[in-house]
Amino acid sequence: MQFKFLCKLIPRQIKAEEAVSVIRKTVEDLIERCKEIVESEGERIDVEEYVNDTDPSILRFLLASREEVSSVQLRDDLLSLLVAGHETTGSVLTWTLYLLSKDSSSLAKAQEEVDRVLQGRRPAYEDIKNLKFLTHCIIESLRLYPHPPVVCMWSLFLSSSLSHLHVSRGRLAPFLGLIFSVITLRSGKVKIVWLGPSQQLEFSPNLIQTQVLIRRAQVPDELPGSYKVNAGQDIMISVYNIHRSSEVWDRAEEFIPERFDLDGPVPNETNTDFRFIPFSGGPRKCVGDQFALLEAIVALAIFIQHMNFELVPNQNISMTTGATIHTTNVRLSILVFEMGFYKGLLYKHPSGS
Repeated sequence: MQFKFLCKLIPRQIKAEEAVSVIRKTVEDLIERCKEIVESEGERIDVEEYVNDTDPSILRFLLASREEVSSVQLRDDLLSLLVAGHETTGSVLTWTLYLLSKDSSSLAKAQEEVDRVLQGRRPAYEDIKNLKFLTHCIIESLRLYPHPPVVCMWSLFLSSSLSHLHVSRGRLAPFLGLIFSVITLRSGKVKIVWLGPSQQLEFSPNLIQTQVLIRRAQVPDELPGSYKVNAGQDIMISVYNIHRSSEVWDRAEEFIPERFDLDGPVPNETNTDFRFIPFSGGPRKCVGDQFALLEAIVALAIFIQHMNFELVPNQNISMTTGATIHTTNVRLSILVFEMGFYKGLLYKHPSGS
């Protein structure tokens, strides 16, 4: 059931709709201006290797490729990169630096690898495959702090990935006037939502502050454990709980970059039997997973190539959820160096020692 009329009544939603309109208009204007430039210059991509040093943007590449892509589709693709691609990567890098700052041996090992592979230069695409430990630092950060908190997926059939989960029990919980049927898994939580009225208005602790994937069943199905799912019901999977389940992972709460074989394939949902699903899985998984991982690897390599990070002691660090899982009150002292030689203190928080 959809409640589109609420968008016209809730102040916060009205403000969000207005913000989305501004972003869409900005991107549409950008597309039109870039189209005019490409058409005026008669640029066309006829070879596989395309480089435009004056304007190496993805937008120009797409327009110059002359593929039949509608303006709406192009706009939505760019919005996905802009909106979904910056905050998530920023949060991943923040948590990774936080974890490395707590683990000096892993930070030193990552810095040694970066210095050995890059030899003082900027990372190139060919270097990525050799930054194995650095990549696994990001992978382990994604396991402990997956992003984003809620991923909505509307598929024709219930995700086959649910067959990898085991139901242990179920119960009902009222939440903001709606009845939820909550099915708890041994490796996380699946929550099936009935939009029924409730006489109680209270929060269930199992329904807040948790990272979930949402799938809507369009046909009747049955979950493991003989729990039936009717068409139109939502299934919520807690990625955060699965990624930290002691029944799925050894030393689940610890940051261990070597958890996966460094010489093996990069972990994903298929080669981990759906234990590791930061980008979801199946045909509706995140389309930008490879781009996001590549972006994070390059950024982190540049950071630790030139800087050292020290966690300011005696901090009360916690999590808060939004579009991603954010850190709160994380303070780092940043020292700049080059090829192993200390150059100076870039930033030292006043509360640091």
